[in-house]
Amino acid sequence: GPLPIAKPATEYGGDAVEKPKLARAEFVDAVPLPDRIGNLYVVGLLKNTGEAVLGHQRVEATLWGPDHKKLAVGAGFAPTMNLLPGEEIPVRILVQRAPTYESITYHVAPEPLRYGTAQRFSLEVTSPKLELQQHGGYRLVGTIHNKDKVDLQHVRIVALLLSADKKIVGMQEGFAPQQRLPPSDSSPFTILFHQQNGTPKSVRLYTSASAVQ
Repeated sequence: GPLPIAKPATEYGGDAVEKPKLARAEFVDAVPLPDRIGNLYVVGLLKNTGEAVLGHQRVEATLWGPDHKKLAVGAGFAPTMNLLPGEEIPVRILVQRAPTYESITYHVAPEPLRYGTAQRFSLEVTSPKLELQQHGGYRLVGTIHNKDKVDLQHVRIVALLLSADKKIVGMQEGFAPQQRLPPSDSSPFTILFHQQNGTPKSVRLYTSASAVQ
């Protein structure tokens, strides 16, 4: 019989091809927090200022001396595995045995989330209380509640200590000691702060968790 007539392929352009979403981030409000043994921690806020969900984000701090001499580089990772557009999260960078420096610059290379999806769950902290400890330092106690309909695990609390004028004076993170948190269950938690730069007047809490698979 006669051969079937070849049908030309159809090409789709324009709106059929989704443009890559812009990945953009900035590291702001950074404060150096030296410890007693010569290490330097830098804490700041990583903000997702683009359109793409960001993956596990890394931030670098470079210490500079006189005549623009590069003295040391340290790095830190965001405590969450992903960051939605418009979201912020505190990041702590460690520079071990930091030399005396004149200035610090920061570098973020925003990486879009490559696989998986970013999920957010309904978590609530009640009666947080920041207590001054006898030997100096602070202790934060509170209770975290699972207000969601799913079983949660790795429930994390990131606590930022702020001065009266909203400058960062300290940061620490911790986990609910209870490994799994079923819906409507709660877990008490404690977070210890060993170094801070000034007197905290408020505490800002960021919470995250993952679903039990």
